[in-house]
Amino acid sequence: MEKIQGRLFPEWVVPLLILSVLFTFWTIYAAIWYLHLDFPGMDPVAPLLKGSQFPLKVMNVITSCLSATLLSAVFMPGLLATILQLIRGQVAVTLPLWLRAWINCRKQLGLLCLIVSPEYYYNLYVLDDVTFQWGMMTAYGEALLLLGIVAFILLTVLAASSNPSVGDSLSYMEWRAVFSWLGWLTMSTVFVHNLLYVLSFNNCPVCNKDKKIGAGWPETSTGTRIPAPSWITIGIVGLPILMKILLTIIKMLPRKFKN
Repeated sequence: MEKIQGRLFPEWVVPLLILSVLFTFWTIYAAIWYLHLDFPGMDPVAPLLKGSQFPLKVMNVITSCLSATLLSAVFMPGLLATILQLIRGQVAVTLPLWLRAWINCRKQLGLLCLIVSPEYYYNLYVLDDVTFQWGMMTAYGEALLLLGIVAFILLTVLAASSNPSVGDSLSYMEWRAVFSWLGWLTMSTVFVHNLLYVLSFNNCPVCNKDKKIGAGWPETSTGTRIPAPSWITIGIVGLPILMKILLTIIKMLPRKFKN
């Protein structure tokens, strides 16, 4: 009992471990993609960004990918549990230990996602190549910033509703509306936001002038094509959405197709 009382925030150990692993992965990947790879479109042939741009532009990529990955990690375990239920043909199933631990830390992962997000949205506003051209904000810049703000507001509502004093006052329909419908609306908003971010680079005359496509699949000096972090983020966010759509369709089928 004394050991249990002496532990410091035990429910945050696993989420912080996941955050550390994801942050390390995205930092290494973004640093390699933006600061190490050489692109023929640069004159002279060089990486897209300089090391001095790491604190703002590269960190903007890291925080964006990290927050989107954490948000996907909140919804993914529920989908995996649903798949197990469909495979075994029953509602009450024994979940693996790792999946139960993942489900139990979803609230903490969502709060970490909310904590990481503000720095990204602030840095995104000052990315001149994407949001501004010739002193005016582009249509892509306005759209992706608007969706980014909407996504952040929805995340704030979800975080506030996760407070026990707020969640306990909700009815079942209200709770489901917030954590299911509003949650998936947030995921969809983040997905479209990231998609517009990629399209903004591909349709940016300033970016394409020297083939400095910072969110595409440009060819490196070695002739290989390595996906930008933004494309990987789209896949990470889009996978739970696709799984949700497919599971919804499967649940609508007659029971004989479920077994």
